[in-house]
Amino acid sequence: MKFSEYPFLKYLLFLTCGIVIGDQFFAYSWYFVVVSILSGLAFGVSFGLGRKWTVSASILSYVFLCFFGAFLGAQNRFSFESHEAVDLSGIQGYIGRVLQDDISKPNSFENVIEIVLLKDQEGWHSYRSKVLVYHQNATPLISNTSVWISGNPEGIPDAQFPHEFDYKGFLAKKGIFYRQFLGQNLKVFPLQNELQLGDWIGQFPRKLSDLITSHISIPESRQIAKALLLGEKSELDRDTKEAYAQTGTMHILAVSGLHVGIIYAILLFPLRYIRLGSKPKILYLLLVLGIIWLYAALTGFSLSVIRAASMFSLFTLGDMRKRKTSSWNLWAFSAMLILVLDPGALWEVGFQLSYAAVAGILAINPLLVHLWIPKSKILDYFWQLATVSVSAQLATFPLSIFYFHLFPSYFLPANLLVIPLSFLAMMGGILLLIVGWIPGLGIVFGGFVNYVLYGQNLITQFIQQLPGATWERLTISILGMMVVWTGIGVVCHWRFGDRKLLLTLWFVLIFGWSVGRICLEVKRPSEEWTLFTTENGTLFQVRWGEKALVFNPSFPTDQIPFAVDPYRIAQEIEAFPASLKLQQVGEYVKIPGTSVRFDAQRWRFERVEVQKFGVSNPEQD
Repeated sequence: MKFSEYPFLKYLLFLTCGIVIGDQFFAYSWYFVVVSILSGLAFGVSFGLGRKWTVSASILSYVFLCFFGAFLGAQNRFSFESHEAVDLSGIQGYIGRVLQDDISKPNSFENVIEIVLLKDQEGWHSYRSKVLVYHQNATPLISNTSVWISGNPEGIPDAQFPHEFDYKGFLAKKGIFYRQFLGQNLKVFPLQNELQLGDWIGQFPRKLSDLITSHISIPESRQIAKALLLGEKSELDRDTKEAYAQTGTMHILAVSGLHVGIIYAILLFPLRYIRLGSKPKILYLLLVLGIIWLYAALTGFSLSVIRAASMFSLFTLGDMRKRKTSSWNLWAFSAMLILVLDPGALWEVGFQLSYAAVAGILAINPLLVHLWIPKSKILDYFWQLATVSVSAQLATFPLSIFYFHLFPSYFLPANLLVIPLSFLAMMGGILLLIVGWIPGLGIVFGGFVNYVLYGQNLITQFIQQLPGATWERLTISILGMMVVWTGIGVVCHWRFGDRKLLLTLWFVLIFGWSVGRICLEVKRPSEEWTLFTTENGTLFQVRWGEKALVFNPSFPTDQIPFAVDPYRIAQEIEAFPASLKLQQVGEYVKIPGTSVRFDAQRWRFERVEVQKFGVSNPEQD
């Protein structure tokens, strides 16, 4: 693979660098627009002057993409900051539009409301933003209905503890900047008798979901079927998510390129046996593309589906023109398309995992698949399935460790067993969605999907329970990920690439990573005293070298995995440190083996410097 043969890879690199620079270092400004336009015009002029200007045209195109990316990144950050600056504490209420059907929670229902009009003492005002609401209304909220909600929503709180999941940032990427706990404090306006086109489109996925509910009786199978076919993951329970995550098969539950590829293969299957003329074939391929994008719309236009749909679309358009298309150029072009439409997608875990998986398949799979060529078609199918799974896992495991701190040990056998079953379930599910309204056929295909997914769940849970199913509490830095990916790149390009350059780059990264690790260990204090506080309690932790002890008189135990444990993972501290033994000395509590004293009434430590995280309490200062 020669980098010069894939121009869109270079374009993607400069566009991505520009987005990072604009998002992290610059404020939103029309300066980026002006510079981008000027560099684009200069590129067009130099390109039109002839071949002797091709070098200048290439440089100017890279400058244009970098500045354009910086503009997109800065604009994306500005849009988030402008919403965060609005305070709605003084409003009396608002009228909003329900964006989805209710999601059932243990004690309430969750939904997302788009604010349309605000009311305060001065009257009505137009405003656009989204609110995450929890209500206990007897009548469920359904998509596209209008509601009146009294009171004011509150902003999403920032993360209080180091390395805690940034829930505020997670919701902000979805355009949600407020939340509100309603109880039954809302009024639902009646639906109009005449539905608009948008309402019909919104109701169509709900009807398909109801069709699945009526024909798939086993609850575990039903929730998997809705995730597999429609991208509805709201009904997935925690145990199911953990089982698939710990076996490396979580991608089955997220509508992705695998699902789009299955539909694409099914739609193209008739062309193997039916020879069409040029014009009929083009019309049929256009119909296939229409169905692919319709499926993308039904599943909510997730990033992985858009990536797969755009790649298949470009591949099909190339086939119409009888031109061989490069998979790497399609991969890069689809990424550029998504980043131009939504620059914030660059920071989303789903985007990173999706494109890393496809890059791994394109780069690694050709090397693995030729290591053995089975004579049996069945063995060849499972061998190709195994090489694709290994390729995707090798490319994505650094991201999995970085974000989720775990690695599934049995991902290969799990995928070899689960993917064929999910393929069968999806084929049966598609037929169920098409002909399920016909008496008898819905029962047949629904029963088929019901028991296939039941068996799939049993296999997944069995693998999850095997000894050593997951390696947990793993950590890796960004530079560490670069070292791993560069090492994979060296192996993939060893035969055709510049070996000296590849090895030099790899060793430079390894040296930089090693120096960084050494500096962190040198700066790491030999002892560390940490206090975690919330409105409901306090937890004290002390670390001496590799040993950690904890004293927890009141910190809620159900919050420890989300608030305290991410910090422990980053500091390489065990999940359940031993309890800290204290000695009562007069009015103070003394920590054995140290001169540190603790005032239990004021939660004040003496003779030691303590890190404090969480809610500030005056009595602790």
